[in-house]
Amino acid sequence: MTTMPLLKASFISCINTPPPFSGEKNDDGSSYASKVQYWSPFTIDGCGFHDAPWRTDWSKTAYQQRHGGSHGCINMKNDVAGLGYHALTPNEPVIIY
Repeated sequence: MTTMPLLKASFISCINTPPPFSGEKNDDGSSYASKVQYWSPFTIDGCGFHDAPWRTDWSKTAYQQRHGGSHGCINMKNDVAGLGYHALTPNEPVIIY
């Protein structure tokens, strides 16, 4: 029997650049902060689309590695982050599943 994934609808709340970007906590309880050039939040608790200059592994298995994933944001490759950022508009729907 196949089950459907849970879907959550959200919206691009604003388009900011350059953002003050800081997260909550890492798994070990330490705080984190990262400077990004492009930032478009889509949840109240701070998830959004942004470039990720610290990432080097963009393979399809990168998120399976320890410390290879995200805290909930959508990381974009640096060379295309500007294109993605400029294609977004405020109040555009974002579907999360």
